[in-house]
Amino acid sequence: MLVTIAVFALFLYSVILHEIAHGWVALKCGDPTAKWEGRLTLNPVPHIDPWMSIILPLLMYMAGGVIFGGARPVPVNLYNLRRYPRDWILVAIAGIATNLAIAVLCSVLLHILAFGAPALLYGFLGQVLFRTAVTNLILVVFNLIPIPPLDGSRVFRFLLKGEARRTYDSLERWGLIILVVFISTNLGNEIVHGGVALFARLLGLDDLIA
Repeated sequence: MLVTIAVFALFLYSVILHEIAHGWVALKCGDPTAKWEGRLTLNPVPHIDPWMSIILPLLMYMAGGVIFGGARPVPVNLYNLRRYPRDWILVAIAGIATNLAIAVLCSVLLHILAFGAPALLYGFLGQVLFRTAVTNLILVVFNLIPIPPLDGSRVFRFLLKGEARRTYDSLERWGLIILVVFISTNLGNEIVHGGVALFARLLGLDDLIA
């Protein structure tokens, strides 16, 4: 129970840091909207979305033991960005980079434990670090999926031109439905699980606790 509470708390701050990263990079690129709306804060209250931040993660954990969800998206005004589309791409990948950094940090700490105090890997600290690393890798892979409005779509759209880009952008209104259907298929599950497994191997998590 204590492990679950700790992992959930760290998950909550992982998705909060994901959104803060979007807003912070936007600010550095000329858009202060997130700052003006009080979203560049570690206070969880402005970031929490009741469904995505609390209800969905709890439902998913009870259903399959995996915590997944998100925070309330930070507002970004494209017209304030100094160099478009470069700055918009940087804003988009900032959240993914943040979750990857958290996963890397947890992995490094796990390897330090494995080297200096192997028994601790199977205790409270090891379990929390391992599950937090995996949870953040899920966030990384999920957000890389190029389905609007996920972060990956913000980059992928610039690979398209003309009518193809306009058609792709129009999918955003149906994005949530498309995403749910995609994740519900075997292909969607294989892509997410395969991506997480790849990152886990690169970080050496396969050699640690499960």
